[in-house]
Amino acid sequence: MVGDCCDAAEMTAGARPGSGLLFRLDPRVKAGLLAVGLVTNLVTASPVTPLLLALSAAAVLFHSGVEMRLVFRRLMLSWYLAVVALATQALLVGTTPALTLGPLIFHAEGLLQGILVASRIVGGTTLVLGLSLTTTTTELLTLATRVRLPAELVEITALVYRYLFLFLEEAGRIKDAQRLRLGHRRWRLAFSSSVGLAGMVLIRSYDRASIVHDAMTLRCYRGGLPMETLPPLRRADLLPGALFLAALAVVYIIGGLPTWLF
Repeated sequence: MVGDCCDAAEMTAGARPGSGLLFRLDPRVKAGLLAVGLVTNLVTASPVTPLLLALSAAAVLFHSGVEMRLVFRRLMLSWYLAVVALATQALLVGTTPALTLGPLIFHAEGLLQGILVASRIVGGTTLVLGLSLTTTTTELLTLATRVRLPAELVEITALVYRYLFLFLEEAGRIKDAQRLRLGHRRWRLAFSSSVGLAGMVLIRSYDRASIVHDAMTLRCYRGGLPMETLPPLRRADLLPGALFLAALAVVYIIGGLPTWLF
């Protein structure tokens, strides 16, 4: 049931089964590697390590056949946040002036701390993106049940994920209809049309929820959805996981070399 809810949305989200190693790797191994990578990304004192983690994750995604244009588009927001974090840290932290642009004074201590924070943002988001682009939503939800997350939360997530894309398509059709009727030619009309679009999507989501509830009731829904089960871990999954762990250790050591040398 949960798989049926999510399969139709997999192609839209970009998580497609592929022939690369990450696609074939067990989701439990990938989740464990992600946890180790995120901890490494947070505890390191050098900005080199998060950047190496980001480059390594991007290289693995490229080798796995993931479209890099999709990766860059998903990472644009994290890059923007990294630049904002760098600028705010440089302006607000420290006392030693390093660069002056008119009334703006960037401090040396803030620049160093901002570079570290920005690198952690880029490294962490790239690692998480690597998991999301190589693991289907069905596998993620099945993994969530294995780690004892509340069943109600998993079921709601599956339904929300399934119908989110339907409502996005519905909103796109409504917006196209508004444009054909010149509903966006001035900013006042555009604002009014946007409010109407939001209200229409809200009403249709309520109608859709009622229809889905009636359909699930007719199918004898009593508060639980059948979940898929993950197969036992194989040696073919553990060996690549050990290699990735060794690669993480090498990245951590290389990233810490500048700190040790200086």
